Amino acid sequence: MALGTGVAWLYSMSVNLWPQWFPMEARHLYYEASAMIIGLINLGHMLEARARQRSSKALEKLLDLTPPTARLVTDEGEKNVPLADVQPGMLLRLTTGDRVPVDGEITQGEAWLDEAMLTGEPIPQQKGEGDSVHAGTVVQDGSVLFRASAVGSHTTLSRIIRMVRQAQSSKPEIGQLADKISAVFVPVVVVIALISAAIWYFFGPAPQIVYTLVIATTVLIIACPCALGLATPMSIISGVGRAAEFGVLVRDADALQRASTLDTVVFDKTGTLTEGKPQVVAVKTFADVDEAQALRLAAALEQGSSHPLARAILDKAGDMQLPQVNGFRTLRGLGVSGEAEGHAVLLGNQALLNDQQVDTKA
Repeated sequence: MALGTGVAWLYSMSVNLWPQWFPMEARHLYYEASAMIIGLINLGHMLEARARQRSSKALEKLLDLTPPTARLVTDEGEKNVPLADVQPGMLLRLTTGDRVPVDGEITQGEAWLDEAMLTGEPIPQQKGEGDSVHAGTVVQDGSVLFRASAVGSHTTLSRIIRMVRQAQSSKPEIGQLADKISAVFVPVVVVIALISAAIWYFFGPAPQIVYTLVIATTVLIIACPCALGLATPMSIISGVGRAAEFGVLVRDADALQRASTLDTVVFDKTGTLTEGKPQVVAVKTFADVDEAQALRLAAALEQGSSHPLARAILDKAGDMQLPQVNGFRTLRGLGVSGEAEGHAVLLGNQALLNDQQVDTKA
């Protein structure tokens, strides 16, 4: 680009300063061509800068997932401290509605955590003593004490952001091909310009030197490889940044290129293609229990719970009169149990029913 625009500008200056050296038909000025090419290149760099800025804003939204402060637990009590002051080994408290400030391990208590931003799973996960918590996740219900294990740039969320930034700066195979082409493109264009100039010098009309300069300049300007240097990085930055805005994190820029060849996509997460708000669509009963009674008993067990499945059952029950529950128990990772209206009620997953020898094959 510099060679082509530079030659065009020097030729135009020569025509202005020494017009007597050039015949009338060769007194063309190429200032506008030089200015247009440089302007287009600057426009491309501006668009690239805007794409980088938009991508950076998408990453800043990920950083906003961590709270500005953390609740530190000491011998003197609890106090809020800036997130930057939290160090590994500190004991922190989380309560309902809190966003986890740093990675750590629960030392006391139980809670349901929404880890959708990390795993894509919309159903909150029950966490207890010994389980890990990650920065950016949200406590849906419960209260726990946990000990910080990774802070700042060492948290899982920070590593995710770092991988996205690396993906933005990485080059796919097509980008590497463009670099290889650019490496030989300029020498080839210069050789072609020299050959064209030589042909016009030896076989062209008089004045040969003028036509030689015009032809060489024209070849250099028209063959400017500007798009090769701008298209690939701008497309990668825009693609990765736009994906981040929609919660899709691209680890390797080459994945974007390969994605264009896919014909089948398999999702293994329940809430990936749903709203993450389950609803009760049918109630099937066995023995002498009718649907209304089964729904009332299930809703009675789930009163006060913030779990999405519990809310779905309560929404289905609506304004039903719910019985009192005695002997309520939470079975971690399985479900809940209790007694209502003289019935022993279990509400949970298949593992709970198998453990209680409940036959569900009928």
